[in-house]
Amino acid sequence: MRRYPDIGTVRRITICGTGAGGLALAHAFVRRGKDVTLASLDRPTAATALVARQGFTAREGKSLTHHTVRVTTDSREAFLRADAVAIVAPAAARRRYVERVVSACAPHVPIVLIPGGLAVGLSCSPLFRERGFLETNEFPCVARLCERDVVDIHYTSSHFWAGAYPTEYTDYAVSLLEDWFGFPIAPTDHTIHCGLMQWNMILHPPIAYTNLSRIEKQEDFAFYRPSGGMTPAVAAIMESLDGERLAVGRALSLTTPSLKAYLAGYPLTGIDSFSTLYDAVTADASTEYIRGPISINHRYLQEDIPYGLMPLSALGRALNVRTPMTDAFITFARSLYGDALLGEGTSCEAAACRFVASLPSQ
Repeated sequence: MRRYPDIGTVRRITICGTGAGGLALAHAFVRRGKDVTLASLDRPTAATALVARQGFTAREGKSLTHHTVRVTTDSREAFLRADAVAIVAPAAARRRYVERVVSACAPHVPIVLIPGGLAVGLSCSPLFRERGFLETNEFPCVARLCERDVVDIHYTSSHFWAGAYPTEYTDYAVSLLEDWFGFPIAPTDHTIHCGLMQWNMILHPPIAYTNLSRIEKQEDFAFYRPSGGMTPAVAAIMESLDGERLAVGRALSLTTPSLKAYLAGYPLTGIDSFSTLYDAVTADASTEYIRGPISINHRYLQEDIPYGLMPLSALGRALNVRTPMTDAFITFARSLYGDALLGEGTSCEAAACRFVASLPSQ
């Protein structure tokens, strides 16, 4: 097992990503006493230049906190001094970010994907063969850029899961992330287990597809609320999708909570307090302020299907688990976008077969 640095010595963290997610993480890490560098691996934007000149402000309710952090577009500068690297990138850019980080970082520097996902676990693991990686199942907060240098943080999670490749790094991943975030992190069996608990692939596509006319008309609506995009019928579609996710997990002998149990706080309390998934979704405090997209070219469809549902479907076929609802969403996406826009999702089939073949015989 490669020797990672002791948790107490990991002070200098480079965050790859300078959007809302990168700024929200920087806010969290600075408050935990970390020395943060924001690395822009794409062409620098006006917002990135503004943050580099004068810092940024994090807004949580009525609380405003200003931070001045190091910002760089130089890969060598970004990674030379890093004790650890956190990758916060759109799913479509994640593989490209991973390739650049792996080539630039010293082998002992832990790389953490926040979040990872099924596509990462299936298709990116070979890129980390010589060094390993750590990941979370979701992003730890709901964050939006309300101005170029102001990030609005509506909700911060108090629990999520961590995975690692190879699995010997799992305990280290849990300890490192607990140090970064300051609350308990639950371990998973491996990165596929962690990816199966990325909830966005179950939450986003059903609401987005059943509200396509609103989205194309650029109507303003509350995405998760009864007054907006959420209805009991939409919840029934979610429940069907979630049932297929749980079936894939059972076929892999993995313990995963249902979406309803997760939203009820089951991992922390052991109690599933909602009678229906509809009640759980519409009562979730983390989604209260989220508005619907104003274009069908949005991550709720163009990320959560190719990087979530398509790998889930590929795993289902490799395990002989039927996923008809998942497959219906993929067919729908193909009719809207074509295979060219479905990215790495189209290449997960062979990776899923290799993963299943690598499992010990039951």
